[in-house]
This record gives sequence, structure tokens and C-alpha cells, in this order.
Amino acid sequence: MSATVVRATAAVATLRGSRATRASGSRARVVVRAGKSQKEELAEMRAAVQLANMNPSQENVISAILDLAKQEFGLAGVKFNEVMDKVGECYAFTPCQYVSGKGTALETVNPAGTNSGSLKTYYFAHLHGLDEASTLRLFCEHYKDVLDTPDGDSHANIRAFMLNGWEGIDFEGGECLKLRDGTETDEANQI
Repeated sequence: MSATVVRATAAVATLRGSRATRASGSRARVVVRAGKSQKEELAEMRAAVQLANMNPSQENVISAILDLAKQEFGLAGVKFNEVMDKVGECYAFTPCQYVSGKGTALETVNPAGTNSGSLKTYYFAHLHGLDEASTLRLFCEHYKDVLDTPDGDSHANIRAFMLNGWEGIDFEGGECLKLRDGTETDEANQI
């Protein structure tokens, strides 16, 4: 493990410890997946620092989205654009390239600036460690459309994700969501 990763891990642990009382109900955590590069590990640690520093209103909005996504019918009647608006209230978005369905016949390379709604959804779900089913529910009416037309060809990114889930997602362009309103601290930038 490099010195940078060790320093980042220590910074995250220190921040979490210093906010123990506030963060007891927080969703701030580092999601470590096997096979991640150091760059990806550092991005996840930066995200954990940001989450530990979010303001209460951001935390409430994010918690509500996550809780609803985890319920089978939690987002019934909610439009995808409404979810994107709430994510946009909490996060600043930077377009980046990503791949969905990597290694399948439906592999889709999405250059920066294309399919941004899907990118925001996948990155938000990734930051918060959502499973595949919860992630798909964030797509609201678009996911329902895919379920209603299993032989269709609309919503290629959703169809590709349904084939191989998180294994098929590759965020090639780095971090695309960062918490808004000055939540990036010196500790986060030092990682």
C-alpha cells in the first residue's frame, strides 16, 4: 500500500472519529471493492471525507433518496428528473467518460457529456454503496420502461447494467460528483 493510500485512510479515520456523535446516523463510509486501482481507492476516500462533512440538509435529502431506492416501491410515482434535481441540489456535476455493460454484447462507451443522467445515477449509487436493484430503481420510469419492454432497445445503459451490474461499470473520467457548498475540506484535498 502506498504512502498516499495510507495517509488517505488515516485522514478518513480521523474525520470519522472526530464526528462520531454527528455521524452515528450518517451514511459516510468507504466502499472498498476488490480490484480497484489506487486512483479509484483515493477517489472513494475523498468521497467519504466529503460525506463526513456534508451539511444536515444535504444528509437528509441524500438519506431520503437512498431509503426510497432501497424499497421496492419507494420511488413509485417519482420521475427520474425529480431524482436528478435532488442529486443536483447536493452535488456539483462534472461530465466524464464512463462505460456500462463492460464485457457484454451491450457494452456502451459514453463519452463525457453524453448520457449524463445515467452517469449521475450510477456515480451517486456507487458513492453510497447501493446494490444493483436499488440502483436500477433510481431510474424510475426509465427502468419501468425497460421492464415493460424486455425485448426493446431503449435505455441501453440500463439494459447493460441489468446484464452484469457493477462489474460492467467503469468510471474512466474520475470523480464526477462532488458535494456542493464548500464541503471540500483541506483534508479532502490533501488525500
